[in-house]
Amino acid sequence: MKDTTKPKTWEDLAGWFTFPRLYTALAKAIPEDGIFVEVGVYQGKSLAYFLAECHKLGKRPQIYAVDHFKGEDNEHFADVTSGKLDLRKQFEENMQACGFRENVDYSVIVSDSDTAADVFKDAFIDAGFIDACHEFDNVMADVLAWEPKVKRDGFLGGHDFQAESVRCALDEALPSARFAGEMCWKDSARTLI
Repeated sequence: MKDTTKPKTWEDLAGWFTFPRLYTALAKAIPEDGIFVEVGVYQGKSLAYFLAECHKLGKRPQIYAVDHFKGEDNEHFADVTSGKLDLRKQFEENMQACGFRENVDYSVIVSDSDTAADVFKDAFIDAGFIDACHEFDNVMADVLAWEPKVKRDGFLGGHDFQAESVRCALDEALPSARFAGEMCWKDSARTLI
């Protein structure tokens, strides 16, 4: 029997995604041969949106999804550590349901943020978006790890600007970070968007 299930879209996926205008602008601005890294992908909602936007524009930049898939110390952490929830598997199932395939549309780096950043040379990435743990020390580490990896004419931004821990970490690690709308921040010293 033929599977007649309607393919999913990013809207069908679990997670938090408040920045479609920003990702639409990034999809338009990123070079055709550009490199985009999303740090903290959870179940893939925002990444699926970005991929869909790139595909609509006929673009196929190199896209990297970075996550340790262990969850954070919140309601998901217990489910992940007990084995009730496999975030990596759920991410892959979601991306496939939306029609995207690993190693064709995107690559996954299963790692903590600092270690994943070491994979890339300095000033190599066209756009990086940080939406991992929002604790002060984690945000500091993420920004310090990824800031040198993004080109000067690229884009570096992230989510949850409204969180005091995020703003405080940005004030210290990246003073040029500014509110970019949709609960996001961006490094105003970079010019891609």
